[in-house]
Amino acid sequence: MVFINLLKKYYQTAIGITVFWILSFPASAQNHKDQLRLLARPLPDSILLRWAPVTYQLWLSGNNHGYMVSRTLILKDGELIDNPVPELLTEKPLKPAPLEMWEQPAEHNDYAGVAAQAIYGDDFEVEAGDGAGMVDILNRATEQESKLGFALLAADISPQVAKLSGLWFTDSDVRPGEKYLYKVWPVHQPGGEVTDTSYYYTGVDEYRTLPAPTNVMADPGDKNVTLTWEKSLQQGIYTGFWIERSSDEDNGFKRLNKSLLVNTTPEGYDEINYHYYLDSLPDNHRDYFYRIIGVSPFGEEGPPSLVVKVNGEKKLSMPRVSWQRIHLPKVSA
Repeated sequence: MVFINLLKKYYQTAIGITVFWILSFPASAQNHKDQLRLLARPLPDSILLRWAPVTYQLWLSGNNHGYMVSRTLILKDGELIDNPVPELLTEKPLKPAPLEMWEQPAEHNDYAGVAAQAIYGDDFEVEAGDGAGMVDILNRATEQESKLGFALLAADISPQVAKLSGLWFTDSDVRPGEKYLYKVWPVHQPGGEVTDTSYYYTGVDEYRTLPAPTNVMADPGDKNVTLTWEKSLQQGIYTGFWIERSSDEDNGFKRLNKSLLVNTTPEGYDEINYHYYLDSLPDNHRDYFYRIIGVSPFGEEGPPSLVVKVNGEKKLSMPRVSWQRIHLPKVSA
């Protein structure tokens, strides 16, 4: 039941999750025409790589044949390397783990169950009646879109799932003062097309701490509050958020959402510039404190935002006035 509820909860988010991979990364990291997107996260002692196929055909091919990773040392201590030579980092293609290796993680990680079902299961078909022809084609297309969306969503939320899915690599053999050109490519390109390859140029010296969510504001209502925070300036940094509340700032915060908040913008709101979260309040008389914590595609939690304080406000309603024509008696002069 938890698995089914998770699928229902994240259905719309999963359908659009490839947009994160299509739009979120700097142009210097990859060509806008690429169907394989690559993201790197430099740390002080390693460099993490995450990639995502943005078409169903490439995702399916990657599941069957896997991906390879190489690295080329380009810069050392400020000097360009003469005749740089690529170094293969993967002895064999990285592919999703066998189904039996997902069973134990899925007992404690719902997203492992979601990804395993997307990769190995057949239960993503859309119900559309008894029609044939175009309806069947729509069903198959929607099923493919759903499988890809759920698989990428689960990998974005859980580093464990990304590793099990064959969409993660950690390079620990790195040194300060060096910069590398990473290359990731699928072993087999569907349709016999030219191999789709992604590159990322970085080094451990580019490590930066994650930023805190900014411009957090609270709009009070009657026993509720709408939280908003900046989206456009941190696009591509976070894939989800934790929302925390306290009735006494000195005694710690309680996490409100049981699952990572991914799709934060209600229909009809400004989805370009802000994230949104609506919370109910027990009463309007007590102060409540909120803060937001972002989670990156590599599973890192960033620092909490500044705390905002709010209490509920009962909105005053204007009394309804009904107008009635009054007939006055005639007054004789």
